[in-house]
Amino acid sequence: MNNNQEEYGEITPLQEKKEEETVSCKSLKFDRRSKSFCVIGILLICCLIVVWYAVYWGIVGGNGITASIHRRDPCASFKYGCCEIYSECKIKPDHIDYEKRIIYPFEIKSEDNLYSNCPSLETLINKYNQHYGNMTTDCGPYGCCPGLNIGCDKTVRQSFRIGNNEETKGFLHENSKIINFKIPKKDEWGSNCINKPDLIYQLIWSYINEYPDNDNDIDVVSIIIGVVVTCIILWLLGVCD
Repeated sequence: MNNNQEEYGEITPLQEKKEEETVSCKSLKFDRRSKSFCVIGILLICCLIVVWYAVYWGIVGGNGITASIHRRDPCASFKYGCCEIYSECKIKPDHIDYEKRIIYPFEIKSEDNLYSNCPSLETLINKYNQHYGNMTTDCGPYGCCPGLNIGCDKTVRQSFRIGNNEETKGFLHENSKIINFKIPKKDEWGSNCINKPDLIYQLIWSYINEYPDNDNDIDVVSIIIGVVVTCIILWLLGVCD
């Protein structure tokens, strides 16, 4: 009987069961592989987002730099350290405390202990206005984008000559001065203006990149990352379905 079934191409119940088990096993392996691809794809997207964030918001070159160079500080190998910008001054009983931001990359180093070759915050703002600002007329009906107070940076630089002491506190008040950005607001809210926490980073970034064309808001890096992320998402939709 079984010989006749095999001769005429008929499938026995035993063969049918084996084929079902084989298909089920292959399907299970494919599901596991698909899930692995999904996890890898999601991790790639997360990595790309982290890279974009690091490049544009200063984790590498901004405030977060202090955390990243504790183990190996390139500025320590320079005789007079790196150029810095100073902000957030706080008056203490006999001195002032302040925060500093290194001008990245580290190759911009000080040539003496007075940091005389390093650009001040006032210099960075003026250069930024010269390249991107409206220097010939006023900023229009909504005014200019808000600027920064240069008093802290100027006072800290003075302290390199006279010392950081009680007398320095008086200079902090004298040097207090806000320099606006000569960028006209597009509306009363200043939606086109840079957020205050990111202003110093933007000044440094523009300085070290020699003030690139700022007319096109879409950056090449953003386009590339956007295309790659889109391709990964489309691929995931097919694999993870």
